[in-house]
Amino acid sequence: MRIGIISDTHDNLPMIAKASAALRERGIEHLIHGGDFVAPFAVKALAQFGVPVTAVYGNNDGEKRGIELAFEGIGTVGEKSIVAELDGRRIVVIHEPMLLSTLVAAGQFDLCVYGHTHEVDIRREPGLIANPGEACGYVQGIATVVCLDLATMTPEVITLSE
Repeated sequence: MRIGIISDTHDNLPMIAKASAALRERGIEHLIHGGDFVAPFAVKALAQFGVPVTAVYGNNDGEKRGIELAFEGIGTVGEKSIVAELDGRRIVVIHEPMLLSTLVAAGQFDLCVYGHTHEVDIRREPGLIANPGEACGYVQGIATVVCLDLATMTPEVITLSE
């Protein structure tokens, strides 16, 4: 199973569309969002991926009731963290990396996804840690997402713009 990993979209609808095209082209079957959609209309744009979405709120997601309603029919959103099992892999998603070392040390997850820093971070210790960087491209000037093959745990960082 291939999944898409995206974070920090910050209402950038053109980049959400580019991310959708790039990840659909790679045949993803699920999307994980590491938070900071910002507004409900950005969540509604995630429907164009055409796959279920698992996500967490970020520190810039203020209109939580509207975001929660926007998730109806496309997926699930968690407050601070969310745990999912996909293709036999146990996955935890958080936004801010404060608890990352604790989650990794627990050794209960094959994949830990986080966002917030707007910087790509892909590493193994012992599970895979994946921060896809920023899909919005506002802070780093480069919009990125990740496609991950869960069978091999092989990530591909995809640059959407420079």
